[in-house]
Amino acid sequence: MRRLIKRFIPNLKVNYIIINLLCIIIVSSSNVSIAQNFESWNPGVHEDEKITVTLFANVFKDYIEEFIKDYEKYRQTDSVGINYLDTTRFVKNDDVFEWMKNQIPYFDCPDDKFKEIYYFRWFVFQLHLKKRGDYFFVTEFLEKASWADINNVINCPAGHHIYEGRWLDEPEYMNSYLKYYMFSSNVRPRQFKTWICDAAYQYYLIHPSQIFLSDILNELVNHWNLISEKYKTESYHGMYWGEDWMDGMEYQIGGSGIRPSINAYLYGDAKSISKMAKILGNAHIENKYDSIAVDIKENVQKYLWSEQAEFFLTYKNIEGWNWDEDMYKKKINPDKNWEQIQQLYQLVDVRELIGYIPWYFNLPDNEGKYTQAWKFIKDATMGFRAENGLSTAEKSHPFHCRIRYRNNQQGECCSDCPWDGPMWPFAETQTLVALANVLNNYDQDVVTEEDYFYELEKYTHTQYQYYNNYPGPRPWIGQSANYKGKDANGVAIWNLKNPNFYNHSGYCDLVISGLVGFRPQEDGSFSVNPLIPENKWDYFCLDGLKYRDKYITILYDKTGNKYNKGKGLQIYIDGLLKASAPQLQKLKVVF
Repeated sequence: MRRLIKRFIPNLKVNYIIINLLCIIIVSSSNVSIAQNFESWNPGVHEDEKITVTLFANVFKDYIEEFIKDYEKYRQTDSVGINYLDTTRFVKNDDVFEWMKNQIPYFDCPDDKFKEIYYFRWFVFQLHLKKRGDYFFVTEFLEKASWADINNVINCPAGHHIYEGRWLDEPEYMNSYLKYYMFSSNVRPRQFKTWICDAAYQYYLIHPSQIFLSDILNELVNHWNLISEKYKTESYHGMYWGEDWMDGMEYQIGGSGIRPSINAYLYGDAKSISKMAKILGNAHIENKYDSIAVDIKENVQKYLWSEQAEFFLTYKNIEGWNWDEDMYKKKINPDKNWEQIQQLYQLVDVRELIGYIPWYFNLPDNEGKYTQAWKFIKDATMGFRAENGLSTAEKSHPFHCRIRYRNNQQGECCSDCPWDGPMWPFAETQTLVALANVLNNYDQDVVTEEDYFYELEKYTHTQYQYYNNYPGPRPWIGQSANYKGKDANGVAIWNLKNPNFYNHSGYCDLVISGLVGFRPQEDGSFSVNPLIPENKWDYFCLDGLKYRDKYITILYDKTGNKYNKGKGLQIYIDGLLKASAPQLQKLKVVF
């Protein structure tokens, strides 16, 4: 190209200008080509009128305007990522408010940070919602990740995506996203491990469709079987091993092995396959996968539970031993002897947050010895309680925050992405979902709604940073935060500050199904069990929540003066009052 230009234009300065213009044209043409292949939302499309009782979309309009300003200012520090995102987004900046007005449940409470982060996380979610060809899908990174599929999809956080996205009014988004994983030739559905079958069932509970189940069930079964074949080991009771890397949980102290995570995922997926098969009247699949789930549950409780540690731990099997490497199959620390940390053929010596994942799927029996494990989230010395969220490994372990760089002093979280101590939003989300299940489904006196609120409040406050010369902190979600300490501005220290708008965790679902306590039931009814301590908030409201083609309103007004609907807890369906109580308590509602 340069020779061609020189031949016809002898002026070097002009040559330089033309070359740069050509480069701009080439890049712009590439972006236009990408944009032509990705569809955008049409704000003129008719949407069903959302039914609300007391909240309107103006409750979050100012937030959206500020988030868009953040997005534009972030372009200055990550123009490549933002430019790629701009060319592929389903919802453009000018249409974000209108789209959210139509799609999300509205939330109000007296804590401005809870409100702001709730709407911020919906803003982040819509940034990553895309449509290309026949499918909608949700991405993780702003920029194109080299290890993602052609559409920049990585399956690791898919469970979080679907748990969040099921609360959107339009069921087609998550319906299509699930089908993308099962039917698209572009996708890598087993690149990392996730809980896609369980997420499909949880989506179905909100937007039931037997046509959807009929379309996807056999592919979910095939997906489960392929994972089972790859990771099952006959050497240890037919259980499942996995690399910490392929759980998206790199550099764990316990490392790879027979992990609570993959065994719990396969349990939850098998249970969900069984339930979906029952709905379709397929007794063969129902019974087969229910039996599989029973076996996994028995093995997890028998072989991964440590009476001494009072916790579910990883068992160090030979397969796991061979895979204590990074994603490039390089030994994590070749100059150290791994046996100094973990021995073969026994449970590891460290409690890690993955030990709570079995409760994400209600796997453990309703017995006191198992629920005792939850005392460690309240322990700031031996356990996981920390200033900026939950530490991903128990703070008392000698290699806490040292597994990647073992010459570090204990407690110095490195600026990389290990799960050996820092607060990870991915793990925080899993643990809070599990904790909400314990508080709703188990008879125990170890944890209370105060513990849930306390941890969610910390998680909320951690999602702020000072950047781009703002005078105050702005909503932020990245990859890894230091479990302790604040910076000079009084906000959490993030180890991996890039990128903001990182979509690898959940938050809105924690507010909806945990804090406010909306719990869908298999028979089509629902319960509401707010995990908000008495006298913490004088009011809150979740309005316009679409459930089985009805709109649900849940409001609490201690004095009756905030919403002017009377005192106490009230539940409405399509604007009509269906249940109430004078104080916060669990209520069940039948259509």
